[in-house]
Amino acid sequence: MPNPKGLIPNPPLDYAIDWLSALLLVVSWSYLLFNYAEIPVTIPTHYNFEGVADGFGEKSQLIVLLGIGTAIYVGLYILNFFSHRRNFIASITEENAFYHYSTAKNMLRMVNLPLAITFSYLGSKAVHNALNGATDLDAWMSPVILVLLFVPLTYYLFKLAKK
Repeated sequence: MPNPKGLIPNPPLDYAIDWLSALLLVVSWSYLLFNYAEIPVTIPTHYNFEGVADGFGEKSQLIVLLGIGTAIYVGLYILNFFSHRRNFIASITEENAFYHYSTAKNMLRMVNLPLAITFSYLGSKAVHNALNGATDLDAWMSPVILVLLFVPLTYYLFKLAKK
């Protein structure tokens, strides 16, 4: 049986989170495109867990990096409009549809924001490093990214599983 359809309203905070995520990506794209001509041909493209560059490649990979981040943002943003088409842990009924749909929308939104932060930071930091000849990434970033992604994801999955 298909899940019941229902429009879940977005409170103002939801719009603010979506706009903040988009704004971060737009600013990163602007920074990249504005400085692209001055970026050296070869740049650091991969960093180990300590933030030390261990892979190098062409500057065009910065476009790929932000392109992937933008594609993920757009994909998750669009997915939020199709709550009734997703798979859920529990069976969806008319009585619990609003709860599950709104919780799942919040989860996607709260995963999309840290992903936008991550891709924006990585893209902007890579441009900054390339322009300044640096080859390091902040060592604190890897653990912060993991926490930003997995804490809300875990919270919302438990919330969905218990009701």
